[in-house]
Amino acid sequence: MGCFDEANAYLQTLFIKSADSDDLHSLKPLLHMAMLYGFIDDAGLLFDKLKKLKAIKPGHNTDLERVYLLLRELRLDQSTMVAAILAIKKFIFSQDVVIPTYSFSYNFEYDIFIELKCICFVDDIELLARMDNIIDDMLIQMEVEIDPALINLCVSCRPYNLSYGIG
Repeated sequence: MGCFDEANAYLQTLFIKSADSDDLHSLKPLLHMAMLYGFIDDAGLLFDKLKKLKAIKPGHNTDLERVYLLLRELRLDQSTMVAAILAIKKFIFSQDVVIPTYSFSYNFEYDIFIELKCICFVDDIELLARMDNIIDDMLIQMEVEIDPALINLCVSCRPYNLSYGIG
């Protein structure tokens, strides 16, 4: 917990090694991790590989692939996405909050946005609300200073609930 830079470096090593692998039991979880850590380009390569291996049926987009395609459409840069998610995770950790799991959701019915929900081991709703406000400010600052496409990314903290399982 808290070794986010090391986790990103380890994922990058796994992406390189995945180029020579056809092991679906490692490629599918790696795809999920790519998306959750913001490695959009690497996720695209994994989607292509899984389609070639017929592990994903062409024309049958999974929810995760829809999020990936939406991120591509928004032209969010991988390094920007990774940096934004990394900064937010470090902030949450600095508040002594453990994040055991994450989930992506998306909406494009009224407005295009992608939400990364950080499921936290904490019962203090006021703390989560304060963290959400700070994260919103962080994202707005990144949107202004780094990439306007971040307007479509929303990150929120939610209390852990048994229905989520253990990430």
